[in-house]
Amino acid sequence: MPRLLRFPVLGPPGWVARESSKRSDGTPCPTSGSGYRSAGVQYPAERPILYDSFDERRQGDTVGHGALDITCAYGAPVVSTTAGQIPLTVRVNGQTLPGAGSSPKGGNYVWIDDADGYRHYYAHMRNVQVKSGQKIAAGDLLGECSDTGNAKGSCPHLHYAVQDRNGVKIDPYPFLVSLYKSNAWRSEPNSGGFPWIPLTIAVSVAALFYLTVRKSS
Repeated sequence: MPRLLRFPVLGPPGWVARESSKRSDGTPCPTSGSGYRSAGVQYPAERPILYDSFDERRQGDTVGHGALDITCAYGAPVVSTTAGQIPLTVRVNGQTLPGAGSSPKGGNYVWIDDADGYRHYYAHMRNVQVKSGQKIAAGDLLGECSDTGNAKGSCPHLHYAVQDRNGVKIDPYPFLVSLYKSNAWRSEPNSGGFPWIPLTIAVSVAALFYLTVRKSS
């Protein structure tokens, strides 16, 4: 079983939804735990909803959904649940795709391989903020929640799936429900970018040392 360390859809303290969210038929998206397809106000709360749809068969499907849908507001941070690496390429339904990219079905997506041999899939995001081949830590920002791919017109949600080393899909729900109940979704993504503050401190200390030595000589 994969060791999941972070809840994938975050609602950091002070973060609020700023975009209205409606389905293509005009019905509003949910705000409470009553279910993924329930109605609610047009500005969804930042609290995600775990919708256990692993075994559900959608219209036209011959097999179960094989994933967990997590409702969220547009722009909510999506982070990696575990440390690992994004593969350079993946084989999906006979096609070779980049490990992080875009497809008609998944929209903007990311695959991550963890150290235990499990492969994690995050789909329908607004954007992808990582690259194929990149090493990832648990909590690293992958993108933002949306409804891209074949989810267009539905409520924004993260499609999250996990496969074992044999390619068999396993239900992520048992791993995520404890994190959800412990309010682990109320956290910040890992900070990224160039370490300007440590660099500035180091340069300042070096300059002070240089001036001190020069003055005493």
